[in-house]
Amino acid sequence: MIVPQRIGTPNRAGAGAAAAAVALALLMLLAVHRPGATTPAQPEPPSSAAPPVRFEVKGTVTSVRADGATLTILPEGPGAQGPLVIRMVAGGTVVVMDDGVSTEPHAAQPGDRVPVWGWRYADGALTAGRVHVLGRRAGGASAGIARAEARSTIRGVIVGRAPAVSLLTEQGTVRVVVLTAATRVNGQRSSSADLRVYDIVSADGTVNADGSITAIRISVEFAATSAARVTGVISQVTAESSLVLGPSTWVNLLPETWIVQGTSRRSPRDLVPGTAVTVYGTTSAGGPRPTVIAARLIVISR
Repeated sequence: MIVPQRIGTPNRAGAGAAAAAVALALLMLLAVHRPGATTPAQPEPPSSAAPPVRFEVKGTVTSVRADGATLTILPEGPGAQGPLVIRMVAGGTVVVMDDGVSTEPHAAQPGDRVPVWGWRYADGALTAGRVHVLGRRAGGASAGIARAEARSTIRGVIVGRAPAVSLLTEQGTVRVVVLTAATRVNGQRSSSADLRVYDIVSADGTVNADGSITAIRISVEFAATSAARVTGVISQVTAESSLVLGPSTWVNLLPETWIVQGTSRRSPRDLVPGTAVTVYGTTSAGGPRPTVIAARLIVISR
């Protein structure tokens, strides 16, 4: 049997649902297109920044923030540029005085000389892991810290050992280095007997009134007694970076090669045919090839 249907009479439940759907769509459309509306921020992708790398720098403290959060130093040495601001981490950065006592981050003071070890981040920021305050001990004055004495670090070739160590410096001057029972050579308690003429060293210590240095520590960069040694007369100079001794010993000059005569520093221009020299460095030889020595030190005979 066919049941007659009413034409034009809507289903009330269906109509209500349809109206709600239309209203929701309109609200969403207005939310997207209303003036001033912004799209929600998307999650940032994981950082691809490079991991931090170790750094080491030595210099003079120029300022310390009152809360010890940052340390500004003026680096020293070849190629040093501008002041560096280094972050100090409370509970993380270790500040050590010369007697090995750890202290608070703000213990360093302007004028102190410090080596700093830490981390350099991809954005160039520096964070200190360890700061060593040279020439200072824990305790002392009522303020708790003694002021640093005048300090200096010099590098050069030992050209004499009696009565004190004489060091021919990079500037071409000779400085006297005084060793005491507290002086450490390569980290060990030692004496001038452990240093040899023609060793290349760096010495850090207190500057005395006469210009000599009482060494706190000495680092031997090149030990002449353990190096290869060749003596001969220059027979040929091929360039400022290469020369020949005798018939077949080739000598290569390096950027760090020292050339000395007596207590004076010389240049490659002083290495001419007929000059008697002793060369210290590392050698290589094999089969029919001539001996080749990479020179760290060339001593021109008197």
